[in-house]
Amino acid sequence: PRSGCWSNDFWGWLDLPVIYDKERVARIKEAAKRSVKIPMWLLVAGIGGSYLGARAVVEAVKGLYHNDTEDGLKIYFCGNTISPTYLNDIIKVTKGKRFSINVISKSGTTTETALAFPRSAQVAGSIPVGPEERTSAFNATTDRAKGTLKQLADAQGWPTFVVPDDVGGRSRF
Repeated sequence: PRSGCWSNDFWGWLDLPVIYDKERVARIKEAAKRSVKIPMWLLVAGIGGSYLGARAVVEAVKGLYHNDTEDGLKIYFCGNTISPTYLNDIIKVTKGKRFSINVISKSGTTTETALAFPRSAQVAGSIPVGPEERTSAFNATTDRAKGTLKQLADAQGWPTFVVPDDVGGRSRF
């Protein structure tokens, strides 16, 4: 048994490869199928562990420069900096493109993500598509029941995916 800061409260990620919610994974796969119908571009908006897992897997499988060297799906990460130059570059790259956004934040109030996501969503909202297609272009990976992002996603009708309670974020320590 772990104790102190090593308690079991935030170490659920250790067991995720073995013990996971199969229904949750099925919902993620279904959302991915819907998203593929829309864009050939995906923005992942998050910071720290919220996006590093996805980025590590993408870069391990496809390489660091996959967006430049391969055809097919382009994956960009935003929300991990407060640099206006970086955010403006992401906006330039995606402007006029049909893309999906997966915003990741347990609270929805992480500063970097809270700055990047609304601007990215504004660019996505300017793309001439129908309301159903626009709604399905957004996904939120967030807390099961609470937080600003969960409330926004529910109000907008976006699919949501849960960061398990026992998987800690930077606000947990």
